[in-house]
Amino acid sequence: MSVRIEPPGVAQLLEDGLEKRVAGDLAGAVACWKRALELVPGHPAALDYLEAAGARASQLDEGEPARIDTVRLKKKVVDAVRGRRYEDALTLLYEAQGRHPDDEEVHRSIRHMKNHIERRLLEQLGDLDRVVHPPPAAGLDAEVQVVLRILRAGHSLGDTLAASPIGRLRTLRVLARYFRAPTQADRARLDTLVDDGIEAVLAHDHARARKLFQAAAAIDPEHPVVRTNLQRLAQLAKSTEEND
Repeated sequence: MSVRIEPPGVAQLLEDGLEKRVAGDLAGAVACWKRALELVPGHPAALDYLEAAGARASQLDEGEPARIDTVRLKKKVVDAVRGRRYEDALTLLYEAQGRHPDDEEVHRSIRHMKNHIERRLLEQLGDLDRVVHPPPAAGLDAEVQVVLRILRAGHSLGDTLAASPIGRLRTLRVLARYFRAPTQADRARLDTLVDDGIEAVLAHDHARARKLFQAAAAIDPEHPVVRTNLQRLAQLAKSTEEND
C-alpha cells in the first residue's frame, strides 16, 4: 500500500480542532476537520473526529474526483482481511469513503471493520480498572493528552469511550498503546523479578535489588512487595548519604 503524504497544515488543523472540541467550540472544531478533509479526502482521523462530533462525511466531501476501481479495491480489502491486516483494510475503506461519501455499502463495511478492531483492542486491554495510569508526560500527541485528561477525571473505561471527542476506536488505540493489563508472561517475569530482588536484598546487594524492583514496578507499580522494597531501598540510600 502506498504511503499517503499529507499536505502541510493538515496535522495542525486536526490538533486545532481537538483543542476547540475540548474547549466546547464544536462548530470551530468541525470547521477545522472539514478543512482537513478538503485537503486530504478520506483522512481517517478527520473522519473519526467528525463522526464522534455527529457530522457525516457525506455532508463534507461532495464532488470528489473520479471513482476508484471498486472491484480492485474490494479485492485489496479482502486480501487485507485474509492476512489479518485489519488496520490496512480500514484504511482502504476510508479511502473509498473519501471518494464515495454517499456509498452506504462502504459505510457499513467501515462500521463492521471498526467494530472488529475495537473488540480486538478491548481483549488486548483486559480490565483497564486494574491498570495503573502513568502520569502525563511532555511531548505526548494531542490525542493522548485528550484521553489522559478524561482518565484523570476518574472515568471508567466505558465512560472514557463515551466521553472521548476522538471517537471510540481512536480512543481504544490510544489506550492499547499506553495502558494494558499484564499478560501471563508479564506476571511470570514479575514473579521472577520479585524473587530475585528479595534474594539481592538478603545478600545486601542493594544496587542490584533496586534495579530488579524497578523493572518489576514497570510491570505492576502497585505490587505491595515491590512498593515496600523500593521505599525501603530509597530510605536506606538516603540514610547512607546522610551518614557520609
